[in-house]
Amino acid sequence: MTTITTNKTLPKITLEQAKRDIEQMTLIENFMFDSSIEDNDDAQIIIGKILKSIYGKEFKNIRIECQKQLNGLNSNYHGIRMDARITQDELEDYLDASIVDIEMENRPKDKKELPRRHRYYGALEDSKRLETNTAYNELPNYVSITISSYDPFDVGDMCYVAASALVSHPAISYDDGVKHLYFYCKGRPNFDEVVSEGLFKSDSHSKNLQEMLEYIVSGKKPEVSNPDIDAVDNVVTKIKHKKEVTTKYMRWVDEKHYIIRDAKFEAGLSTIRFDRQMKRPKDETRKRLIAMGIKDDDIDDLFAEIDAEEKEPIVAD
Repeated sequence: MTTITTNKTLPKITLEQAKRDIEQMTLIENFMFDSSIEDNDDAQIIIGKILKSIYGKEFKNIRIECQKQLNGLNSNYHGIRMDARITQDELEDYLDASIVDIEMENRPKDKKELPRRHRYYGALEDSKRLETNTAYNELPNYVSITISSYDPFDVGDMCYVAASALVSHPAISYDDGVKHLYFYCKGRPNFDEVVSEGLFKSDSHSKNLQEMLEYIVSGKKPEVSNPDIDAVDNVVTKIKHKKEVTTKYMRWVDEKHYIIRDAKFEAGLSTIRFDRQMKRPKDETRKRLIAMGIKDDDIDDLFAEIDAEEKEPIVAD
């Protein structure tokens, strides 16, 4: 990969703008969700109350692990993924999984990749859990929970449940231990239609879940106080006023800008190389680079980068 030597300085986000951005954030945005679960006590509240709203039960023994991962640019900084593990005695009656992955989804253009992305996440989790010479039946059951600001399947429902099935013989169980729950925060509450999944036990349970989803996506609290949402909101409010969170956000914005810029410049370099191979006029290449969103001054730097690259001596093997 060619080193990009342009010295152009990207615009910096101001402290006041960072504070305004953070104040407007809700849990559906990955930065706020990630920041709210960095502290273990806060994570116990955030994750515990979300699980309670979904399963209708208070989970007291949740082991939480956060792992950071920076995927490619097209995945746009998925950041921290959340594993909430519940102790075995609680699993038997209330939850059919020992690993629960909770993810916030706020990018509609990611819609098409969601099923395969979860397939990838599940494969990563399995690869960590299954040691050599371990029976496959010892793989833990796994549930992924995606809370989304947009409708992932365009039906308009609030809840979608996905699991593997023997398509040719639907009456026969095909249990691979994996289940995916999708919650569209603004959808139609179709809980009666998925009650067979054991998720929704009463009208009050469904109401609590609707209120939690509304809070996650909009930050709006119900008119009648909901203690679980109040507890979550107390954590979120505290996080928003932490100086270190503001500093982290400013650094995150800068890093994102540089990643986007560098990816754009790499694409520009590739375009120049290709056009030169095709003997296209420089002015035509410049127009193509401008259409990619690259500024004139930066285009001059990219041309200079390729000029220097072409002058490098070829070293024989």
